[in-house]
Amino acid sequence: MSPNYSMGWNALGHLLLTEGKQKEAEEIFARAIALGEDRQQEQPRTWIAALNVASMRYNQKDLPGARVLLDKARADFPGTWPLISFESEMLRESNAPDAALPFVREFADSNWWHAGAFLALGQLYTDKNDAEKAEAAFRHASRLDVHDAESLNGIALLDVRQNRLQDAYEVQKRAVARQPDQPRQYLLLSDILAKMGRENEARDALAEVHHLQAIARAEPSAQSAFGPN
Repeated sequence: MSPNYSMGWNALGHLLLTEGKQKEAEEIFARAIALGEDRQQEQPRTWIAALNVASMRYNQKDLPGARVLLDKARADFPGTWPLISFESEMLRESNAPDAALPFVREFADSNWWHAGAFLALGQLYTDKNDAEKAEAAFRHASRLDVHDAESLNGIALLDVRQNRLQDAYEVQKRAVARQPDQPRQYLLLSDILAKMGRENEARDALAEVHHLQAIARAEPSAQSAFGPN
């Protein structure tokens, strides 16, 4: 009905991919990309197809191929955070933070309000062992999103690396307060307390991890017993 609607082709590619038809999906995504190149103003989200193909390339261990697609997509759709974020994570996992820093920093400089960008910047600086810049980026991200704990985790881990255990403890307590129902926060707190020699408190934090995990395991059973809400 709408053969020139690139997002429709992109959705079809997704369906084929979920059915394991990778070759067919890749052909469909390529068609979506080609259609999107001529209709960026009419269909501004056509970059999604390029992101999908880049993800496929990366999963196939083809980092250069994924980068070529993402670099072109970023040039065609400047300032699109999902494209920047995925390439940044891809390069981080490939131990190449230097390659990601320029375009992540450029986006963060132009979008001071974007917590995710400053979180990514903090992670990249951490990978480069630049603790001062990493902490500044994490603190900015933490102020931008008062519900986020990942930025506080980043600061706590930096403090641990520098043997500032009391500072790490104080920061991680704030992370727990932000996400009191997340086992990861207590796990990090337990690790910090153990390094401080506060074994009893470390065990208490670890017990909370087990308690929350038990609740999570019990919830599916409760839903199956009583039916959906």
